[in-house]
Amino acid sequence: MKLNIIDGIFIGSNVGTQMGMVMSPETWRKFFKERYKKIWGIYKEKNLSVFHHSCGNIIEIIPDLIEIGLDVLNPIQPEVINLEELSKKFGKELSFFKGISTQNTLPFGTPQEVEKEIID
Repeated sequence: MKLNIIDGIFIGSNVGTQMGMVMSPETWRKFFKERYKKIWGIYKEKNLSVFHHSCGNIIEIIPDLIEIGLDVLNPIQPEVINLEELSKKFGKELSFFKGISTQNTLPFGTPQEVEKEIID
């Protein structure tokens, strides 16, 4: 049995803003979905987990990302996506690499508030 020396691949492209996607979900599907599927397919053939980074609210394409092989989504910006709701909706199919609030807690919080948000 051959063991991987790495567990997964971390890639990304920012297609979200705090108000939604930078393009329509249909445009993303037309120009990006199949390309990601091909690339991620290579990783999946090697039994590697796929971690993907995109800032902002990309909730409209999360089902597509799961369909083409996503394992972990990063970050989950607390300003724009409710992690509890996301977990209820997609938690059985996807893991989340949560982000800390870089607009509120990190710059303005006390050390205790930062620690609490990291742990929660």
